[in-house]
Amino acid sequence: MYKRLKQARFNILLVLLAFILSGMMGTLSVHAQDIPTPTPSIPNLTGSILEINADYFPQVQAHFTLQKERVPVGELDNYRLTLNETQQALRLSQAEQGSINVVIMVDAIIGSDIDLLQDALHNLLGGIYIGQADHISVIVGSSPTHIRYEVDNLGDFLSQIDQIILNSSVPYGLASLLQSGLSEALNLRGTYDNPTQAILLGSYIYSIIDVDTVIQQYRQADLSLDMIQSHRIRSSFTETYRTLASEAQGGFVENLNGFLAPAPTSNNAIVLGELATYIAQLNKMRTIFKIEYTMDALLDVPASVSRTLELSIQGNDGSSLILAEDYNPPYQNPNVAITIPTNLSPQRTLLESRIFDVNKQPITLQVEFPDQIQRPIELVRLSVFESGTENLVQPTVQFTNIALAQNNQFTIDWDLRAFSEVNTTREVDLYIEVIDSVGLSSAVKAVANVGVFNVVVPTATLLSTNTPLPTNTPLPTNTPPSTNTPLPTNTPLPTNTPLPTNTPLPTNTPLPTTTPFAILPTSSTVVPNAPTYVDRLLVLILSGLVGFLAVVVLFLRRTMAGKQLVNQSVQVVKTVLLRNRTEIAKAGGSAAMYRIVAYLHPKSSLPGLASIPINRPRFIIGREIGAGCNYAIPQNYISSQHFSIKQMNDKFVILDLNSSNGTRVNGVRLQPQKEYIISSGDTI
Repeated sequence: MYKRLKQARFNILLVLLAFILSGMMGTLSVHAQDIPTPTPSIPNLTGSILEINADYFPQVQAHFTLQKERVPVGELDNYRLTLNETQQALRLSQAEQGSINVVIMVDAIIGSDIDLLQDALHNLLGGIYIGQADHISVIVGSSPTHIRYEVDNLGDFLSQIDQIILNSSVPYGLASLLQSGLSEALNLRGTYDNPTQAILLGSYIYSIIDVDTVIQQYRQADLSLDMIQSHRIRSSFTETYRTLASEAQGGFVENLNGFLAPAPTSNNAIVLGELATYIAQLNKMRTIFKIEYTMDALLDVPASVSRTLELSIQGNDGSSLILAEDYNPPYQNPNVAITIPTNLSPQRTLLESRIFDVNKQPITLQVEFPDQIQRPIELVRLSVFESGTENLVQPTVQFTNIALAQNNQFTIDWDLRAFSEVNTTREVDLYIEVIDSVGLSSAVKAVANVGVFNVVVPTATLLSTNTPLPTNTPLPTNTPPSTNTPLPTNTPLPTNTPLPTNTPLPTNTPLPTTTPFAILPTSSTVVPNAPTYVDRLLVLILSGLVGFLAVVVLFLRRTMAGKQLVNQSVQVVKTVLLRNRTEIAKAGGSAAMYRIVAYLHPKSSLPGLASIPINRPRFIIGREIGAGCNYAIPQNYISSQHFSIKQMNDKFVILDLNSSNGTRVNGVRLQPQKEYIISSGDTI
């Protein structure tokens, strides 16, 4: 019984032991799985764009600085840069050494190694100060306040600071000193756009009360704080300085015993060790890179006055940084002027059809960009005011989608339909505002006189064209006598009584049969005044010659008259309405031709030029019939289609068809493609 109990206890212990071991193994397994695989850290890049110069836009210059792990970068061989702006002719270079802002806080508390602090301060200022371009302030911990001294003359300044450090008796107050240094650094950075560095110089730390709070403010302001410990036997505080510098995102330098040694050829001390390395590193803050480029205006048209430059920096080690800065190109307001017409005096004429001949006035404007930055025109506003007032005559009209020509000109149309009171001339002020793509605008003002007139009613009364030609009066056919029935040669006829060709012999009166005709021999009978066959032949020959000569003379006279028309004109006389076929035939027409409603008669000085019948609703006069003309004057000074005459109700309208030499009525030259009323007696 006892053995069994003992065995049971032993089994229970084994089970518990196994349970404990399994739990431990599981825990170890879980912990092993939770251990993350270490990943290589990517260096941290920082930097800033110091300035952007766009005075010669679209050429742009940008200066920037770059630091890796808070260490200034001196060259860009291992970095690739890209811009957000479409550009060409990109150039990257290292600018001259720039200026820096430095704030040095000297913590000269009781018990400090004052001589080492003075030596370190002298070495710092001597190693980094290069003149008035730098802005360096020194704050010495002094009770009850911290006094700020700005470097002016380095020699006098160091003597003054040495005396202040010797007289310093601050028992504690590191947090207050750091707070003063932060305020001074932010003030310098806001006043002078240079790289800014804060430095704490001390021997040992007496108290760190509230120091963590101030260091957090440095981090929030993105301002690094370096610390230099100059001491002999204060190594117990070295780790405290190092920890605080790390929390402040700065570096630490232990200047043990001052690191001073005699120079090889002089008695002057030179800086050695970590302090010398730190001064060289500090001077790298002066390294400023310059990037220059020309914006491609054809691809990257400015869209607003303010622009943003984004500079992307990629390092070969995987580090990256994007720097962005806004800048304003030096845009200037455009200049605008009216080029066509030079005199704004549009005119409207109310025609007989009760419609106006002109409804709009084209206005051509010229735009110039004084800043030489070519850009689109987004909007044009046209306002018309009563002259000398601000009362709108028409609602303001806006024009968009303006297309500039190569000479920077464009045209808008001024709507004239608001001016409809006839026989008036109204003076108005035109105000045209032009707005470009960046929102800058310019305006031009002009005075216009709008004339509205009624059509001139002719004084001569033209015959109505609404009376149709009579159809019941046939035209004479001028039928010659039949040549198949010769006249009897033995019967003399009176020479002054022509034979009637239209009167047939009566059929109801037979000839008497008891009285025979006496046939006389032709050889012995002479009929007085009766033409012989020879006479008739001579008459026919002479008639043919006269007709041929008449045709030749008429052709020559027409040709000579056409040449004389260079310095002459045609006169419109009283309109003649032809009433029957006889009159049309006399005019040289036929029954199938158009109705002749008027004539153009030549002046008396041109007898060789025939009258011109106006026999079309729209009668065109030009140089060639083949060019679509109804009457041709074959002279070089006449255009292919020179002018037309059109009948409108009971009036006649003349229209110049863009002829080369123009058309004049009563000595006044007509505007091409504009209708004018003409009357009987007008000279064309």
